[in-house]
Amino acid sequence: MKKIKNIRKVSYRSTNKLGQPIASIPIQGAFLGQYGFYVGDTVDVKYGVGFVHISKIIHNRFGPELSG
Repeated sequence: MKKIKNIRKVSYRSTNKLGQPIASIPIQGAFLGQYGFYVGDTVDVKYGVGFVHISKIIHNRFGPELSG
């Protein structure tokens, strides 16, 4: 099994109207499937000061489609 990089650097992919960078944390790779994340899955993202938590939604209690 290939070693997965646990430490990543916050970078940017685009800028705002003033030309200031917008923070981005790229997370991609075949390893995501090892943890149950596949193309087309729906995920829940929770944010707090100093953390981002991403979890797969296995059963959406509001139905198959998310609103919003």
